[in-house]
Amino acid sequence: LISAAIISWSSVKEFDKIALFGFFLLPFILRVDKQQIGSYRYVILATIFAVLFLAFGQSYWALACGISMVFATIELRVGRLNEMALYALLFYLAITRSFFMLFGFYIRLEITKWAAKLISVFHSAVNFEGTQIFHNGEQFSVDAGCMGLRLVITGFLLTLLILNQTSLSYKIKLKPRVVSLFLSLSFLLIIVANFFRIVFLILFQSAEGTISHELIGVAALIVFHLIPIVFLIRSVLKRNWVVFEPKFGPAIKPSLAAN
Repeated sequence: LISAAIISWSSVKEFDKIALFGFFLLPFILRVDKQQIGSYRYVILATIFAVLFLAFGQSYWALACGISMVFATIELRVGRLNEMALYALLFYLAITRSFFMLFGFYIRLEITKWAAKLISVFHSAVNFEGTQIFHNGEQFSVDAGCMGLRLVITGFLLTLLILNQTSLSYKIKLKPRVVSLFLSLSFLLIIVANFFRIVFLILFQSAEGTISHELIGVAALIVFHLIPIVFLIRSVLKRNWVVFEPKFGPAIKPSLAAN
């Protein structure tokens, strides 16, 4: 554990507020099954990430190595971690960050185009170029923060948190494909949230750095991502894809969940 802290320090000291928020969500996402024996999977991952860090020097490989070492200690000393632990780890990999930064650019282009078209219904003097929208002489840029890595990771980690807490509440365990399904839905909702965020920022002419700019962003995330994903997770898990674990009697095992 001491080695994990030392290895991860080079990355942790570069965290921004969003990354720190996601990092401190981890204890609420993880779940340990003390009745199952853990494997050496995180030991292997920690070794691979350590080699990648030494080879490329990227701090996020060091963080992935440190987290893997902590996960390995838990699995070998306490019990098997839930599948959400691996998903949470993936979001801190350098390759994951690069993928979302590249993919997010093309999404920003589409968001800009469709936001401009919607606003033009109410205000004709609207045009766009690339990721910039021009309205009443004002320029609004759909920058990387609007559909970038930080917001995607925040949305995904919140989804994992809600999944974990809901599964605890319903006493169920989920298959990885069910977790993947909800993360895919989360990504679509993030796109929708960002679309309406840009629309309202332009309609209310809310400049970057103002309180209204931040409030509109938070409101969009809550209304178009957080509330729908909570509703979908609770509704679907309660009705179908569950494994009930009663204190007495056999478990009920529908098709899309597993022990």
